Amino acid sequence: MYGPATRAAISAWQVAQGKPPTGFLSNADADTLGRQEAPTAQPSPGATAAGHSVRLERQGSVYVVPVLINRAITLKFILDSGASDVLIPADVFRTLVRTGTVSESDLIGSKTYSLADGSKLQGTQFIIRELMVGSEITRNVVASVGPATGDLLLGLSFLSRFGSVTLDNDQHVLILSGNPDVRSSGPQGRDKQVKIPATPETALAGNRHDQAQPSIPPERSRYRLADCGSIIDRSTNLEWYVGPDVNMTWSEANKWAQVLGVCQGRWATPSIEQIKTLFDPNQTAGTGYYTRGRYWPAHIDPVFSQIGKGSWVWTYGAADSLGAPAFNFNQGIAVRLSPANKEYTTRAFAVKPASE
Repeated sequence: MYGPATRAAISAWQVAQGKPPTGFLSNADADTLGRQEAPTAQPSPGATAAGHSVRLERQGSVYVVPVLINRAITLKFILDSGASDVLIPADVFRTLVRTGTVSESDLIGSKTYSLADGSKLQGTQFIIRELMVGSEITRNVVASVGPATGDLLLGLSFLSRFGSVTLDNDQHVLILSGNPDVRSSGPQGRDKQVKIPATPETALAGNRHDQAQPSIPPERSRYRLADCGSIIDRSTNLEWYVGPDVNMTWSEANKWAQVLGVCQGRWATPSIEQIKTLFDPNQTAGTGYYTRGRYWPAHIDPVFSQIGKGSWVWTYGAADSLGAPAFNFNQGIAVRLSPANKEYTTRAFAVKPASE
């Protein structure tokens, strides 16, 4: 699932393409994006002596602004001066990977974020080579992958590239003043002024701890994102595909893996031994299962953020009087659940030997 603003933006793009407005990016949509020519930047009528103004759109209690990503797709982002990075939901990120808009060389590691409710989230970071807002083009912007249930957020890794950023509530425009820093987005520019009124109407989050952005990519990471949307684990030489962020029964999960045709098919439901290699108590992806007033997230690398609300994953084996086999990613243990259980947020993964 996407957040409401993200679903609306994707639906608008689908309508413009003459497609059913589902709000989700399918493989066919990804192919369409890959074939589309990059639009040419046009002079904006919003350029003024005070800076460049971009018309905002009201969606519920927030303002959104159209943003062109790597000259491939335009989506509507929520302005969020409290977000240290530009934030991209996991499903949108996977589509950018499938279309070649984002490649392995763009990945720069991961980062832990402090959220407004005091919780912490670790997300994969990557470089967006070009963001275009109005006629303003900003290059090499740090972005992070968030849960598939989240919204597209235009955070400080973009906003701080300008001399000042002002939200005009009367005219409903975003005013970007000063030329953007077109060099790699790093600690530089953090002292620039971001003037966005923190009124209830703007619904901008604030007071979240900001950290310096890495400017040097780390060494080769454990996981590689394949063009078809799968995840290759270099340490085990296994290839993974994450199922939809919906509750499934054990039989539904097995059938989903068996008929999965992406990445040349031949997928299977993972065994306990295979799935437990992904458990990492120091990592968190998604939001996890909600009970007793809190979320219990999956402890797995953020590259698997498509797991969303899932904390359990069904595994291969036989069902008996004790239940069907599954793996608890919050505690890192093998469990048995009722095969027909849809109360727990149990997800489906598919696995096969990697071809590389």
